[in-house]
Amino acid sequence: MSVRLWVGLPAAFALIGVILDSLGAQTFGHIFFTLTLIAIAAGLYRIRETERLIYGLGELLVGLVGAYSVFQAYYAPGESLADQPVLLQMVLSYGAMYVLVRAFDSIGVGLKGTSFEKNWRTFFQLGSANG
Repeated sequence: MSVRLWVGLPAAFALIGVILDSLGAQTFGHIFFTLTLIAIAAGLYRIRETERLIYGLGELLVGLVGAYSVFQAYYAPGESLADQPVLLQMVLSYGAMYVLVRAFDSIGVGLKGTSFEKNWRTFFQLGSANG
């Protein structure tokens, strides 16, 4: 599939969703917004399968922004995350941590067979690539 399709399909779904939403057909608009997310997810999956290192670096960025946002919200003036239930605080914190672990995994897979693989495995004390 071409890049135009991977970009055009989500854009078309989103545009149709905006139009339907503005016409008062929120349910149909939400369906098209959902289709937009599915199309974007399919594109990201394709990137994950073909460019694992790039995908892993993107995951790392999202994880770092997520972690920063959680802790920034925790110490925000006024109504902060500290005022929310402990379960919500834990879910948000563990969610950011999970994305970071996934990023490390994707980066590690993306580095297989490169000159950086040994350093990556040494840093995380993973042992040799063969054992």
